[in-house]
Amino acid sequence: MEQNNIQMDSQQEIITPSVEKKERHVTLIVLIVLLAIIILLGSSFFIFFHKPHISQVKNNSSARLTTIKFIVPTGIVEEVTNKTTIASSLDVPPLYPNAPWEDITASESLKKDGINQASVVTKEYDYIPIFFKKGKYWKVKTPIKYDLIGKYYFDGLQKEGWDTQVIFNEFKLHAFAADAPCQGGTGMVGYKDGMVKTVIISHVLLPCSLPQSPDDTPYPSDFVFNANYMIFISDPMPLNDIAASIKNR
Repeated sequence: MEQNNIQMDSQQEIITPSVEKKERHVTLIVLIVLLAIIILLGSSFFIFFHKPHISQVKNNSSARLTTIKFIVPTGIVEEVTNKTTIASSLDVPPLYPNAPWEDITASESLKKDGINQASVVTKEYDYIPIFFKKGKYWKVKTPIKYDLIGKYYFDGLQKEGWDTQVIFNEFKLHAFAADAPCQGGTGMVGYKDGMVKTVIISHVLLPCSLPQSPDDTPYPSDFVFNANYMIFISDPMPLNDIAASIKNR
């Protein structure tokens, strides 16, 4: 009997640590579950209370995108290509020096001769005149060497990146050009930051008769003409206005 009691006690000692170990494992699992629940609840509260802030960020982002769309007018991005010549400036050289220029901007009748225009040629080879309704006009009557005034403006504007034509995606914009006995006109166009500008120089020789050059050779560079010159310098015109006038035809 006594031996049996000793065996029973030893079995109880073995069983007791095993039970305690299992209880510790259960307690640990419960603590882990509770900790997970606390973290989940904390995350939910954080998202709930910070939701207005997230919406505000989204609204601010939308505002920034709207501003960008406003700064870059619709149509310009589509029209400008890697073939488009971008001028470094739309500034124009001062009036040709040492000539008595007269501002005739207020004389509306002089604008009807078409000196204030350029032309567009579309991909379908449609010809469309483009009129620059705002700008300044000057005229001068002076003896001058052959094409000296034209050269003065062409050289100055070419340095700024202007040309006789500017290529866009859907069309080419050509500067004014006309030639006839004893009169004519040439121009240049410049494009920068969504704006287009033109300068046009026209002349009428006085009188309309020239001495014949021997063998029809060109007149020498020092040949002096008596001529009426007119210059038109436009205000900048939005490229979108030109593109819209083409689409609305």
